[in-house]
Amino acid sequence: MFELLLNLLFPPKCIFCGAVMGPETRVEICGKCNSLIPYLEDPCLKEDPFSPYRGYCDSVICACEYTGMIRDALVRFKFHGKPSYYRALAQLAADRVRTVTDRKKIDIITCVPLHTDRQLKRGYNQSLLIAKALSRQLEIPFDASLLVKTRNTDSQSGMTREERYRNVAGVFEVRRPERVKGKSIILVDDIITTGATMGECGRVLKEAGVRRIIGVVLATGRRVENG
Repeated sequence: MFELLLNLLFPPKCIFCGAVMGPETRVEICGKCNSLIPYLEDPCLKEDPFSPYRGYCDSVICACEYTGMIRDALVRFKFHGKPSYYRALAQLAADRVRTVTDRKKIDIITCVPLHTDRQLKRGYNQSLLIAKALSRQLEIPFDASLLVKTRNTDSQSGMTREERYRNVAGVFEVRRPERVKGKSIILVDDIITTGATMGECGRVLKEAGVRRIIGVVLATGRRVENG
């Protein structure tokens, strides 16, 4: 009833086209835009054979290609003060996770952390918002305290593969290794390209005793051949 009242006072809008939606709306994506989302036919990304991080994430589930309306929405979400997008974006990820993973076998959901300076500047960690919503939708416990970023790094945009690997090397730590030892976890980020960030997080988690890591991302910047 509270959500319905809020929607009556502040009508929800589609995160892609801005169309006003009905007060009963739970996911802010209109039917027209949903039909145009560049979903991946196979949500399980293949491992990069040239990555020094291969093997740390047991699998990576991705909802969409990083192109068109998804790219534009993620840029607004990440850089232009649209944190409310997290609900709809998390739903895209949750739908994919349900199709390929037995969520009853997952112990914890966590996320790629931001450095404190970066988070204060942006006002929020976009991956944390998605992971928290994903936790509610999949009914899996959420813990944002497992990983910490110890050094503020340069933006990865425009970097080569090797530069990305160097940029994130050694910048993540597991804060509570006793919490993750022997566990199966979902590690959430917004976008994956080379996999350097998720791979480095996966490395320190595995070294801390995590049994299984499933990466979950909204979009990939890799070239993907569908069909």
